[in-house]
Amino acid sequence: PTSDGAARMMGSDLPSGGAAHVHRVGPDQRWEHGVVSLAGYTRTTGRECVWWGLVALTGGLLALLAYWRPDWELLLRCVPCSLCESQLVLITRDDGNRVVETMKFVKVNDSQHQEDGLLMSTFPVSSSPSPSAGSYSAAETVQYFNHRQLRYLYQPDCDRFQLHVGIESGQSFESLHRLARLPSGQLPSRLLSVILHGRNLIDVEVKGYLTLLFKEVLHPFFMFQVLAIMLWIYEMYIYYAMCIFVVSVISIVVSLVETRKNLVRLRDMVLFRGHVERLISPLGEMPERFATTPCEDLLPGDVYVVPPEGLILSCDSVILTSGCVVNESMLTGESVPVSKVALPTVAEDGSAAYDPDTHKLHTLFCGTCVIYTRSTPVRVMVIRTGFKTAKGELVRSIMYPKETKFKFYQDAMKFVGLLFLLSLLGFAYTIAMMLHWDVPPGSIVVRAFDLITLVVPPALPAAMTVGTVYALDRLRKNLIFCISPPRVNMCGKIKLCCFDKTGTLTNDGLDVRGFVPATDGRFSQFCEAAPANSLLEDLLASCHSLGYITVDGAPRLVGDPVELRLLESTGWDVSESHEQSGDVVVRTPQSPRSSFSIDVEPTPDERDERTPLLSSTNADHAPTKPAARPATVVHRSNTVVSIFPFTSAAARMGVVAVRHVGKQPRGAGELYAYFKGSPERIAPLCDPDTLPKDFEAELARHARSGLRILALACRPLKGVTVEQARAMKMTDAESGLNFMGLALLQNRPKPQSAPVIDELRRAHMRCVMITGDNILTACNVARECRLVDQDDVFAIARCIEDNGTYKMVVEAQDCDKLPVGFVVSGLEYVRGLDPVAPGAPRLALAVAGKDFELLRAHCPDDFARVVLGGTVFARMA
Repeated sequence: PTSDGAARMMGSDLPSGGAAHVHRVGPDQRWEHGVVSLAGYTRTTGRECVWWGLVALTGGLLALLAYWRPDWELLLRCVPCSLCESQLVLITRDDGNRVVETMKFVKVNDSQHQEDGLLMSTFPVSSSPSPSAGSYSAAETVQYFNHRQLRYLYQPDCDRFQLHVGIESGQSFESLHRLARLPSGQLPSRLLSVILHGRNLIDVEVKGYLTLLFKEVLHPFFMFQVLAIMLWIYEMYIYYAMCIFVVSVISIVVSLVETRKNLVRLRDMVLFRGHVERLISPLGEMPERFATTPCEDLLPGDVYVVPPEGLILSCDSVILTSGCVVNESMLTGESVPVSKVALPTVAEDGSAAYDPDTHKLHTLFCGTCVIYTRSTPVRVMVIRTGFKTAKGELVRSIMYPKETKFKFYQDAMKFVGLLFLLSLLGFAYTIAMMLHWDVPPGSIVVRAFDLITLVVPPALPAAMTVGTVYALDRLRKNLIFCISPPRVNMCGKIKLCCFDKTGTLTNDGLDVRGFVPATDGRFSQFCEAAPANSLLEDLLASCHSLGYITVDGAPRLVGDPVELRLLESTGWDVSESHEQSGDVVVRTPQSPRSSFSIDVEPTPDERDERTPLLSSTNADHAPTKPAARPATVVHRSNTVVSIFPFTSAAARMGVVAVRHVGKQPRGAGELYAYFKGSPERIAPLCDPDTLPKDFEAELARHARSGLRILALACRPLKGVTVEQARAMKMTDAESGLNFMGLALLQNRPKPQSAPVIDELRRAHMRCVMITGDNILTACNVARECRLVDQDDVFAIARCIEDNGTYKMVVEAQDCDKLPVGFVVSGLEYVRGLDPVAPGAPRLALAVAGKDFELLRAHCPDDFARVVLGGTVFARMA
């Protein structure tokens, strides 16, 4: 669910009386879990008696029909009413499924009430907040129902049901800070908070074998199979009936075992229990008072401490003080550590309200792991718990996968339906002819139903189940797991594979190949190491978010692999201040040494022999020998007082540091702002006089060689104190930067990338690359991974404005592969779209994110061809 308010309205047209009414969710209120409408029902004694009487008269067939269609059961068994008076709620989803949920009524002052296995009387009445308590008081009854692990509560003040997603919805940055400082007497009780939000658990229910068997056996197709087997036994087709029976039983048993095993595996994977130190005094009040609290008892609004050694997070939280480095691989799949900083009191991007998905820089997500904290103390506040967290949403998407409709399945159902219609025609014809021949009624019924079983094969579900289970077993042997067996059939319809570049097609680690310094608006000679005693060297050593953790009793420097490699190239030391601020200090080595290394475990691919920076055909770009170190090294140190972490939206990061040269006394250093990031983002921030005129040409020349390029820039902060620097915004620190040069890194493809791509292409699957890297770098890697053939010509699609109108132009990059006199003027020969004319090359299309958006907005026809024929999509962050 999105979080553009404290809740999502479920009954905007709720009547005031008790008349029957279907409450529909408008288009602007539809959530990702697909609730379309809901209606309330209540039981009556008279209807209950009639219902059970009809069930007895039909021999249980009515109950079976009600199992298949719960809405019919409610019409016969209950009386429609308003939602606020209902005992049962019928929920209709956008996929056509209908679910009945039971309404629950809880008295807040009932200390003996047990909710979800938790005795609420164990909680004190006034110790922790739940700002979303709304108009409830300690003497009222809370009315709610649960649907797909989410809780919908009735709000008496607006006469509607609402979905509570957490306390962060609609809250400003300042209000969240103010909330953490409220005294406990001004906050709702933990009893009410537990009722509204539930426990902080992501617990997957594992149903027993009997329950799963009951669900499987009552499927309409299986019931038809049972009737068919009974009919065949009656007709003395014993062996055939027994074969079908054995196959069906085996398929059901195997399916049940596999389903339950997957549920157990999912439950064990997501269930987490632990303890945290919860702050029971208002934030900022001294002395601080703590209580050791189980993670499952945390509630939205609780403030707890992240220890220096790190923590596995059990809920979504917002950082109130200090910062930390987090491993988010569980959610994103990326193993690169991510820096997080405290939530400011005022949003720098002008946002009116805090949103966890937008302000990820200040949010710790459930399931991720804090590697280390930058300083102590680090205080965070719980905003979402249980299945409302990021991890909970991921688990819910696994438990309730979105139904995917394929034309293949629709045609298959039409075919089965056609067979059934043919069987009905044969059924009617058989009855008519046998009546004409005076055949006994019993034989007529048997022969007529026998015809239906012959036309619609009863063994079809068993055969499909056996095939799916066999496919799952083959996948499991290759360490590929699937908890939704129907998804296996979907894999056979895949025709497009999208790949990220870094860490997917290429190795996670990068090699620093060298630097191109810039001085006075001109590029200097390429060098493998930054010039000694230069400001560029200070920038490389200081502009990072690295930190130490303790592994097996020894300190280990961890962080982004790129930053680790850049620091390694300088040979500087990193330490952390012993002061409470916890500032990171980098300094030149105390004694001369020829090399410097960081404890970074290389991947198997990185242990291979290093490849040269550039091919022999680019001799003019070949790396020179490392710059000779001067006989005298000026010892320097930089104390980082502020960090602006990297974000995909900004495509850059920076720090503010105090630079000390030689034996300057403490406090006598100069403040500098150091920045590195995407050349396209750093260049506009630089003073034009410091930016070389051949910047674009130099950038393109190295990008064509497959190198990843970072732009480096800095500026002195004159007249700024350390206290002002700590509070400085990123936009203020990065204005008027001096361009310092380019850092060149190589990200080599994995050895297995090209063979896998070849196999996919032989299977007629289209393979594309989607990356945030430079478009020329991406094209080079795409060719190495064989996303395109060696003879294909890369062409970059651009959208330009011409006299107020937008149009697309195509620029060929591999001009040496073009025939003499051939001119690329459009998309005439895009690979996979158009037949290639004799003598014409095939174009492999590439597009950058900015042009992609312009084409989508202004050139819909060209945009469609780019999407259908493109191979490389770069700068798509």
